[in-house]
Amino acid sequence: MSSWLRLAKPIAARLGSDGVLVLDLGASGALLSGRGQFTAGTEQTLSFADGGLRVQLRCIVTGVEEHLLTPDRDLLVRFLERNEALESFISGYREQVRLAAEANARGEIEDNVIDGDRTLSDLGSAMRSNPAYTRCRFDGTKWTRERTPERDQPHDGFTIAAYEPDEQIGLLQQAYDESDDDGRHLLREFAAASLSKG
Repeated sequence: MSSWLRLAKPIAARLGSDGVLVLDLGASGALLSGRGQFTAGTEQTLSFADGGLRVQLRCIVTGVEEHLLTPDRDLLVRFLERNEALESFISGYREQVRLAAEANARGEIEDNVIDGDRTLSDLGSAMRSNPAYTRCRFDGTKWTRERTPERDQPHDGFTIAAYEPDEQIGLLQQAYDESDDDGRHLLREFAAASLSKG
């Protein structure tokens, strides 16, 4: 995997109909983490959007590694086709790494940035930060989502596991919108309890 990108933070993706996280990525395949039931040798479609690019391509699951203490599984996939958007993502990410390394060499810490808010020392952290969470916040008019390694519940929304599908997040946001303060408090407790089970 030496030619693969060691991502600074996981990328939320879909493998078939299941939510997964992309931990490492290359032109020929990826290392993913998720809770879906996958079998080596099966073909799937991997899709994700990041950095303004939408990537979708066919792949084959070549390896599945069960975690002993959690329901998570590591999945190794090999891509069955070339994809221009993926190639653009990889070259753009490598350029970010190159620019951050140059800034680091010059001692310009503020320009040592990858993925918006990470530094060179964070490369490979996608693997170490698993599990990751999605924090949803409501400002009174619109929702925002952010990936976070922290499971704490914000006062203006909720935090759930990053692998939760968009449909589930939408239902939770709707329930939050329609609830009073007590209902919102209960929703945050539910979200916190669901994280402690993982």
